[in-house]
Amino acid sequence: MKKLNIISGFLLVLLLGGVVSCSDDFFDVNESETKPSNMALPPQQRLLATIDNTTGFGQSRLSREGTVLSYHITERTTYYSRWRWGTVSYAAEQYLYTNALPNTADLIVLGEEYNSPHYSAVGKILRAYLFSMVSDQLGDIIMEDSYNAKDQLILTPKLTSQKDAYAGIHKLIDEALLDFDKPNEIDLNVIGTDVMFQGDISKWKKFAWALKARLLNHMTAKTSGDFKYDPAAVIAACGKAMSSNDDNAKRQFTGEETQNNIYPWSDTEGGEVEGAFDSRADNWSKFFVDNLKDPLLLNNESVPDPRLPLIVQPALDAELYGLTGLDMYQGVPMGTYRENGFNGVKETVDFVAGDINPFTGLAFAKDSTIVMDSTEYFSRGHQYGKPNGLFYTSPDSDWYLITYAECKFIEAEANFRNGDKAAAFAAYKEGIKADMTNMGVDAAEIADYLTHVDNIGAANITLERIMTQKHIATVMNPETWVDLRRVEYDNTFTRLKRPQNLNASIFPASGDEVDGAEVWIRALKYDNRNIERNSANLPDNDDASRFPTRVWWNTPDADDVVDLTK
Repeated sequence: MKKLNIISGFLLVLLLGGVVSCSDDFFDVNESETKPSNMALPPQQRLLATIDNTTGFGQSRLSREGTVLSYHITERTTYYSRWRWGTVSYAAEQYLYTNALPNTADLIVLGEEYNSPHYSAVGKILRAYLFSMVSDQLGDIIMEDSYNAKDQLILTPKLTSQKDAYAGIHKLIDEALLDFDKPNEIDLNVIGTDVMFQGDISKWKKFAWALKARLLNHMTAKTSGDFKYDPAAVIAACGKAMSSNDDNAKRQFTGEETQNNIYPWSDTEGGEVEGAFDSRADNWSKFFVDNLKDPLLLNNESVPDPRLPLIVQPALDAELYGLTGLDMYQGVPMGTYRENGFNGVKETVDFVAGDINPFTGLAFAKDSTIVMDSTEYFSRGHQYGKPNGLFYTSPDSDWYLITYAECKFIEAEANFRNGDKAAAFAAYKEGIKADMTNMGVDAAEIADYLTHVDNIGAANITLERIMTQKHIATVMNPETWVDLRRVEYDNTFTRLKRPQNLNASIFPASGDEVDGAEVWIRALKYDNRNIERNSANLPDNDDASRFPTRVWWNTPDADDVVDLTK
């Protein structure tokens, strides 16, 4: 048996550029003692580390950019909300290839060596999940030449085209489903390390089918060839995926400040650990909050979403500024966080006992003085509420990979594109009910809300209505940026606007559009350190080359003329 370090040591670090330096990711929040050191450990002792690295170093890190690109959140620095990554390294690649993916490769091989293919199956599903997320953000990726726990490590790996990567991802899922049906010696949860499904093979299979449904639904731009969009195949895959919220693929956290128990996106300022809302994200976006105020697209706020107060806090100084009702809930326009009222001057602000601390949301116990710039006080103290302590931002929140609600919205979209509005509406309604139930909305409130949904009726179901509800139900998931690109941003989401303060040389201002259309961001850059060490195998990585360029699944087939929003 090979003696290989779980992160494959110095070689993988060299491959993708050195040490991880960011300070607000999963294993900075959770100092894990579950990370074993080599392949000598049996698969049951590697399972927890594999899951934690998938959700932590994988989805958590990818969601840092993804949640801004999906218009869920804004952040203190305006690199992300203004689509400016030119001066920073995109470390998500590094995290995936040096932490998350090697764990999945090891688990696959260990499952084989210990005659326990269920572990191999889990490794393949999580590996497929990780490859799909990074490919959806970058396009072509290192896949065939990546570490696989068997062969000599390739120090200058070549890219796999996104089309071939997708074929490989589907192959991993298909193999996993077969592995689950093979004789297996070591039970998947023999020592309690299956923190996702507690050894329930049927739920792992449903997760695999849900991932397949998601990936098949990405092909909406493809009208010919091997990956031609097939709504019937999408619907069939959904039928084998989650059938209730009990099947949701998630990593649960207890909120205790012990190993692996703090949800990465929680806001725990003042405690011993910090979640990403402390150092990167402070507010929900205006687009997201406005959707929660009018989620049925009635063009008024007569039917607000009961999930609104479970996700968004009211403005801290709502009473002072006369904000009542839904006006208490305000989101930050994208690209304006640092510009909104900023004058570069540090101000001394005096508070008396009982005043609300704009940084913590808690009352001052005694008279206090804080030095801050005007933007911090305006944005964080007056007009906008802190997002901490609620459903998606508490230390004991769950981290969702794919949910039953998402599956229903995928099914709704596929039926809509297939011309079956009745089936689309039924799935749309069930997706809303599923997400509200999962969030703990009172049953009477759900029933009342669904009567308003019924008033819309199948005849009036639209792609925008389906995608708006899916956007609400997939908070913190990088998948949502996939959706925005697939439906052509504001071609479908009529409320959506490009961020302010964009780089006009890449994203021309109104009146200077390319071919009469606004330019939107389509892909991210490869990690700068990767380019430095492997430039011969990687494409141009400047902002202008990467950001506006569509990935493969977002590109209509040659000679096809297709309206991507239909």
